[in-house]
Amino acid sequence: MAFQRTVRRIQLGNEFRRIREERGLLPEDVAKALPNWSVYKISRAENAKGAVKVEHAAELLDFLGVDDGQRAGLLDIAKNAPKQGWWLPYTGVVDEQTVDLASLESEASVIKTYQPFFIPGLFQTPDYARAIFTELGGFSDEEAQRRVDVRMARQAVLTRPRPPEIWAVIHEAALSVKGGGPDVMRAQMDRLIQVARFPNVNIQIMPSGCALNPAMNGALTILGFPYDPPLDVALVVAQQTEVWIEERRAVAEFHGTFQKITAEALPLDNSLAFITEKRDKIK
Repeated sequence: MAFQRTVRRIQLGNEFRRIREERGLLPEDVAKALPNWSVYKISRAENAKGAVKVEHAAELLDFLGVDDGQRAGLLDIAKNAPKQGWWLPYTGVVDEQTVDLASLESEASVIKTYQPFFIPGLFQTPDYARAIFTELGGFSDEEAQRRVDVRMARQAVLTRPRPPEIWAVIHEAALSVKGGGPDVMRAQMDRLIQVARFPNVNIQIMPSGCALNPAMNGALTILGFPYDPPLDVALVVAQQTEVWIEERRAVAEFHGTFQKITAEALPLDNSLAFITEKRDKIK
């Protein structure tokens, strides 16, 4: 299997480079001081082109004088990077972004998402997801089913031990389109009402009559992790293009953007009532 240049490996390499450059060190300086690190190996690690052993990562971070909190977070990424998650057999079946997303969701302590047109994947029923893949994606029944399987497997994070806190804002438009037909959409609404009552899930609805707000820029997902300093990432969708954002300041700005989105959306109780009313009107 080819080496995977995942979001977390990229972020680990970016942090290695950032800290090294903050210390005013060249790759040659590190290579001279650490026998397990060559200039070539440093380049590969910083560009996420090779795996890094945990003990070698620890040696590098100690040499760079990284504080205990940041050191623990980076070593955790290095330790978990080689693990084979449930999603690896689906590599090549679904797109790389989906594999990365599944990997990150499995580690995240917080998931924030805004979806303007669809029910979030973590809340979708199999029939609703299948309708999206066949009617919009143009996949065959067999191909669509493989993608549905991945989407359903991702939902295990909702009820895992110590599940992430999930905050989702869904535009009213996503509730108005009867994806797959009335029966499919009614069942999807029931599922949305069910997960909205999970203790770790918060769902808000963005009404169509809302004021201008950052939600109008497109879908957004932020994944938070229990590290200090934060190593959160954001997935931004614009003009059918998905882009991962890892730069710390940019991700912090997206956290602010999401806060503005939640402020404009309906309160939690009103949102649940809105979903229930929409479901009851489906014919």
